[in-house]
Amino acid sequence: MINFDRYKIMKLTKVESTNDEVLNLLLSGVNPPVVVTAEEQTGGRGRAGHKWLSKPGGLYFSLGMRSKGLETDSKLIVLASLPVVETLRYFGLNPRIKIPNDVYIGDKKISGILGERKSDFLIIGVGINVNQDSFPDEIKHLATSMFIETGKVFDRNNVLYTFLKEFNRLIDSPDLAYDRWVKYVSVIGKKARFTYKGKSLICEIKAIDKDLNLETDMGKFNIYEIFGFEEL
Repeated sequence: MINFDRYKIMKLTKVESTNDEVLNLLLSGVNPPVVVTAEEQTGGRGRAGHKWLSKPGGLYFSLGMRSKGLETDSKLIVLASLPVVETLRYFGLNPRIKIPNDVYIGDKKISGILGERKSDFLIIGVGINVNQDSFPDEIKHLATSMFIETGKVFDRNNVLYTFLKEFNRLIDSPDLAYDRWVKYVSVIGKKARFTYKGKSLICEIKAIDKDLNLETDMGKFNIYEIFGFEEL
């Protein structure tokens, strides 16, 4: 295990899930914050039980910390897309955030986030497509990578350390993150379809407030509880 800034980092080769590895470390008594990275995940997962393809070339890691309570944890899970965006911008890309916390380049996904509250801990899993030069036929029209977008090979350690520095800015000043985050979420004035508490809705989005609620023509909906968001 190595140290970087305030984080203890364990680098592994192949695991089922980095989120699970972080939880095991925390439950064994390792003091947070802790990060686990892996070259490959055999059971990488996203929200709502979706699978995250985690083959060599990408950056797959999970960050574990003490829970700050449901409301703050929920906001951090949504806002965790911000340090991903700012990391990608540092390396010359122009990403956007798709609600609730996916990161896209144009119409293709480059990063996904899974936040989980377990025991007294908050675990945030992040996958960033870094050096992949291709994707399987079934998702190649949906996914991209830093390499595909730029033609450059990136040092994944530098990508990770840049993310952690940006994540520090988020957790140290979460109230200041909203203004930076919202400018990457270009949905104001658009219609969208999403699932909220089991109901499929189509709404026009009027605004996003600082509590991370979508203000729509059908009422307010907290972003943390939204699934399957699609702009229309």
